[in-house]
Amino acid sequence: MGLSAIIHDQWMLVGFALFGFGTFSFGYCLFDRRAKVIVNNTGVVDFRNGYGLIPWAEISEFNMWSVKGSYFVTLKLRDPTKWIAKAGVWTKAIAHVMGPKRFAITVGLQNMAVDESELRSFMSEMVSRGAVHA
Repeated sequence: MGLSAIIHDQWMLVGFALFGFGTFSFGYCLFDRRAKVIVNNTGVVDFRNGYGLIPWAEISEFNMWSVKGSYFVTLKLRDPTKWIAKAGVWTKAIAHVMGPKRFAITVGLQNMAVDESELRSFMSEMVSRGAVHA
């Protein structure tokens, strides 16, 4: 048994471990039925991105768009630097290159059981109310 066989076996174990972890994570996400996004009177919460609750008073405007039937909403913020500090490493790097004025948070609305026009109307009302309290 040579050195190359030992190295090969170690990399094979690493590959099995990563594949097993990926399979478990994918299965967990696939069958997890908890809400991923909540849009209510207090603000927007996306449990997938780590920002926590984004109150309406912090949102200056939003843009709703779709790609092949999947809806997304982009939130422009009144104080982007506060939210950049909560972002991940890659998002911080991109925000640094683009500048804080162009920073926005995009939230995926896949699998939400809500009418797009009702959600747009509700969000418009809440953003305008939040502007009064900002």
